[in-house]
Amino acid sequence: MLLGQSTWQASDDPSWKLVFNDEFDSTAMNANFWNSGYPWNQKSYVLTDTNDDEIEDTLFYPQLAYITWDFENFHLHDGIVTIEALEEPYVGKVWDRTYIDSTTGEEKILDEYYPYNYTTGLLWGRHSYRYYYTEMAVRFPKAEKNSFGMSFNFYTFGTSPTVSTSEIDIFETTTWTLDNSSYYYWNTSNTHFNYRGQPKDSAKHDPFSSDIYYDGQFHTYGCLWTPDSIIIYRDGKLLRSSRNHPDEMCAQNMFIDIGVPGLNFGRRFGNSTMGFPAYMDIDYVRVWQKENHCNEEVFPCSFDPQFCNKVYSSVTAGNGFCTHQIPLEQNHGYYGVNGVTLNAGFEVPVGTIFVADAPDCIDFVHTQLPDRDIPGLKAAFEQRLNTITR
Repeated sequence: MLLGQSTWQASDDPSWKLVFNDEFDSTAMNANFWNSGYPWNQKSYVLTDTNDDEIEDTLFYPQLAYITWDFENFHLHDGIVTIEALEEPYVGKVWDRTYIDSTTGEEKILDEYYPYNYTTGLLWGRHSYRYYYTEMAVRFPKAEKNSFGMSFNFYTFGTSPTVSTSEIDIFETTTWTLDNSSYYYWNTSNTHFNYRGQPKDSAKHDPFSSDIYYDGQFHTYGCLWTPDSIIIYRDGKLLRSSRNHPDEMCAQNMFIDIGVPGLNFGRRFGNSTMGFPAYMDIDYVRVWQKENHCNEEVFPCSFDPQFCNKVYSSVTAGNGFCTHQIPLEQNHGYYGVNGVTLNAGFEVPVGTIFVADAPDCIDFVHTQLPDRDIPGLKAAFEQRLNTITR
């Protein structure tokens, strides 16, 4: 694949291997794939600029949506998962503050319960990746006047001992008003990067306009992240690209959610006339990476599929004494960082797709979290997560 080409599908490129997929065709959400909430604290208030006057305002829990646990705001049906944002009374457990234990003198987290007016759903992926092509097939509701303030988001995020912010926003949307009679969705795709120890406002934000369809049909939204660039696709067609520290970003987890008022950056907050329930339908989420053997040279004399579509140090096919024929009407490729040599006896029949390429060796990372913790979280979170009470 040539980075930046206008159309591309990972599923059509055999050098990319499917390493994760959730087709949502079971009767329950897969807890090995997802957590239904942020891996950090959920607050009873947020500080944000609600009306673009560059002054931070405080939004308290009646104006926020509580992110429910145990996939309460998810509905599986017909191979689709629907995320719902609801207007409903809900008592949610948060831990905004700490206190000093009078007996031990230790600082502890204070559990508090607040009555919320809204609930919403969020998926946090329990697999993390560094370099990938990820894709989601999704359907959104049409932008209506009463959907004012809703947002739909698909992004990946991670931290490391040296990086405080490593984030790729494949799309983030919100409903804005154009005039008194016309409503539309404002969309963006951003990349965020910041070293630890730097002031927050020194973060490198690289926003670029996205393009989201709200026609009631499923569309695919994908991101190709390599050390050279970050490229956003819709329906296999290139939308935008970014070079905001792609080689310094750390491994990231996936997030998918519906943001409601305060969670939607607190901007343009609506009221009870908002269009509840709001929904986002997801058909699948998939991730591809390449299989690398960059320090290995291979010399297949005759065709052997085990050497196809993997990245080696070099590939030498055929030696003049054997016939090396690619199978008819199949899609194969040889990939050598230092080159691919095709000797006498190598044949590609008419109607067969074959690729010979010398790509860079990318250090792909794919790990599954062994528990519900990630670096930098308070150790007490694990206990809190397992003792959520409604």
